[in-house]
Formats: sequence, C-alpha cells, structure tokens
Amino acid sequence: MKAVVDRFEGEWAMLIVEGQPLNVLRDALPDNVREGDCLEIEIEEGQVVNAVIDQPETEAARQRIEEKMGQLRRGEHLK
Repeated sequence: MKAVVDRFEGEWAMLIVEGQPLNVLRDALPDNVREGDCLEIEIEEGQVVNAVIDQPETEAARQRIEEKMGQLRRGEHLK
C-alpha cells in the first residue's frame, strides 16, 4: 500500500494513505524518513508492520513540486 509522510508530531507520524490520514508511531517507520517521503507500507490489524521509502517516487514527487514552485515564483499562474 502506498503512503506519504505528511508530518511528525512528537513520537507520531501522520501518513496519508489512499487520501485518508493515519497516525502511526514514528518507530514503525525507517530511521531516515522525512516529511514528504513516499512509502510502501504493509498494515496488519490496523498497525504498520513494514515500511520502506519508495525513493524513485519520492524524488519524482519532489521534482514535480519544485517545478510547480518555479512556475509560481515566475508568475506563470497569473498569465
């Protein structure tokens, strides 16, 4: 299942899974996980039992965001 790390709040991480928020303990995620990372997760009985950073998807998402931010900075949305 795919998820995106939305934010961290103390020992908790807020993930977005299929458009829905899911709070998980930060310890259930890889040590090097950051906000905005895309993950492949396995959930059993409502708990994340495995999580791996999807590096290619994370990099693609960061690139799309950077391109959009560049368009906004240049004012392309105002034309």
